Amino acid sequence: MKLGKAFRNIAVLGALAALLGGFPAQAAEYPTKEIRIIQPYPSGGFNDVVTRKMAEVIAQDQLLSKDILAVAITGANTRNALQTVLDAAPDGYTLLMHHTALVATKVSGQLPIGYTDFEMLGGLCAGPIAIDVMKDSPWKNVQEMIVDVKAHPGKYTMALPGTGGTAHIATLHFLKLAGIPVNAFRYLPLSGGAETMKALLGKKVDIRCATAADSMRACLGGDVRALVVLTHLSLPAFKGVPTLKDMGLPDSLHIRMGLFAPKGTPQDVKDKWTAILKTVTEDEGFKAFMDERGSPAQFSTPAEWAKIYENDTRLVTDILNAQQ
Repeated sequence: MKLGKAFRNIAVLGALAALLGGFPAQAAEYPTKEIRIIQPYPSGGFNDVVTRKMAEVIAQDQLLSKDILAVAITGANTRNALQTVLDAAPDGYTLLMHHTALVATKVSGQLPIGYTDFEMLGGLCAGPIAIDVMKDSPWKNVQEMIVDVKAHPGKYTMALPGTGGTAHIATLHFLKLAGIPVNAFRYLPLSGGAETMKALLGKKVDIRCATAADSMRACLGGDVRALVVLTHLSLPAFKGVPTLKDMGLPDSLHIRMGLFAPKGTPQDVKDKWTAILKTVTEDEGFKAFMDERGSPAQFSTPAEWAKIYENDTRLVTDILNAQQ
């Protein structure tokens, strides 16, 4: 009798302690509120449209019970957005959509923040870099460009969407693979794809490097054509345009985009997002959306993605060291 009474007392005390915070109560299932996905580039850019398309698929397939809000936090060479996520509570309600620039800017010394400062949730897509010229360019193909530039060093100007970024470094890698000395071109660093496009259309430059998505938009306009796409991927959107694989050259740096979280995010939240990202990349609408932008949906687990970024870090380091 006394023993039964003791058990009842313990049960009562346990319930009271839970109410008062003495024992941890069972956590509510994630998510219980809106999720913010921060991205460091202007609204309407590639990061933004991919984030919004992902959110659309998640809502359409009811993969989460709460809404996703895409938030652009620009400035300080992406550092404002990165710091916002680093400083956020590691609870899965503030995430980062970003890509290979996290490797390039860290290795080049532009930023002290790299991909290892975050939890990697999973990769979504792989976007290569393209080399564009005007439709009426005298170079009919990439081989003619290579021969001409080698024969006339310093004659031609190339527009770059920033210095030390993924597109710039992938282009430097291509020049090395093609045997073109770096100083064979004059370079015009600009703020992004819109500026490089303007310079090309205005005949201020002879050639530009661009993301596949940016190149696709330009080519659809009819005044620009891609000479080569720096990839081994098969890209239906670039039908007839040679790739590094076609040229017998090694693969190069891609813009590999996916989701990151603050360090310390619970494992069950990370696992949930990894599963969601895999489902999104298998969605036919998402795959078509990415194919139209020359950046195929390509799921990677956190471990696979980390391995890719380790290889990218070595590649970027080697390319930049060769310029010194």
